[in-house]
Amino acid sequence: IIVYDTFSVFGGNVDGDFIINNGTVGIGADSPNRALEISGNNDSGAKANYIRITDTDTTSTADNQQGGIEFFSSDSGTGAGVAASIEVVYGGADGGCEFTFNTAPSSAAGVSERMRIADAGFIGINENNPENQLHITTSDFKALQLEGPRPTAFFKETDGSADENFQLRLNGGNFLISKQNDAQSNAVDVLTVKQSGDVEIDN
Repeated sequence: IIVYDTFSVFGGNVDGDFIINNGTVGIGADSPNRALEISGNNDSGAKANYIRITDTDTTSTADNQQGGIEFFSSDSGTGAGVAASIEVVYGGADGGCEFTFNTAPSSAAGVSERMRIADAGFIGINENNPENQLHITTSDFKALQLEGPRPTAFFKETDGSADENFQLRLNGGNFLISKQNDAQSNAVDVLTVKQSGDVEIDN
């Protein structure tokens, strides 16, 4: 089918179910604004604009792809190729799945996995088998960076006791370990490491 302006297919109870409009495709959208636009009313959990990717392989095998999306670059400098992708792979033989996010330093280099959300909910960065809620693997010292006027890591305990928390903070060039309340509004420093190397311990 060659379409020069608008082509519509109507069906079911909704007019304009499928529309091609000047090179854009709309499903449930009368005037699609992107190459593909899917429109639907999700009231009451209708999932009217969802996309489903089905794998017809009836035997799931760990790390086999269930489905994915590729982002292809036509760059003529280094060569065309897939520059990034999002894939869903099987976590094992029980059909559970894991998300992988893959990137490439150049479009011709081929993608490598950079981050994974495992079937247990654990997140791995440069780690395809995360063993904790966040698992970062690195070959050098560059692993985690907190940046800001007063970069802070807050550790909140939820065992039922109030205001039994700690935080790590960099402030004015000093590294602070502090007790902190649940609202993060009353830090009490217990240890300070200064740029000079001096250490202050507060009772």
